[in-house]
Amino acid sequence: MPDAPMDNRMLLKRTLVAMGALVGACVVVVSALTLLASLVVGHALAPSSGDSVTEPTPSARPTRPTMPGVKPLQSGTSQKTK
Repeated sequence: MPDAPMDNRMLLKRTLVAMGALVGACVVVVSALTLLASLVVGHALAPSSGDSVTEPTPSARPTRPTMPGVKPLQSGTSQKTK
């Protein structure tokens, strides 16, 4: 380094150039990670060519789990509170 003191404008210029380089590098890294994540998720969620997308029938829908010792409510009945 030279022995002469650094000019304030030179210091500001170097600081702005370094900050711009760091921000640019962060943009590139985050963009690459976002693109990679969207490709992975898109590939995982896309149906394969042999699969057909159909709506589930009412009987194929999962039922709610019940607690031991508690009777499930029947449809059309209301539960009375004490």
